Amino acid sequence: MTKELEKLDARMGKEKRKILLFMDHCAAHPPDIKLKNIEVAFFPANCTSKLQPLDVGIIANMKIFYRRQLTQYLISKVDENGEQPKINVLQVSAKLF
Repeated sequence: MTKELEKLDARMGKEKRKILLFMDHCAAHPPDIKLKNIEVAFFPANCTSKLQPLDVGIIANMKIFYRRQLTQYLISKVDENGEQPKINVLQVSAKLF
């Protein structure tokens, strides 16, 4: 998790962005990491039952965003080549984000 946060922090630095990242208290989440472009805020303990319904909306929105980006990517490739490309979800994800 620390490596991923450091990569995200570097990316935010390149983009000259500062973000706030909310995280729960999980053993994998480092409580004492120092980042330049990311401020990490931890949710209070025992709030999962109140926050879990939020996940449904966030995940649904992410799926909608991903499908829209994937569709636009495929249309652009069909317009370029005249045929539908074979896709690998990991490759497309890297190109979309």
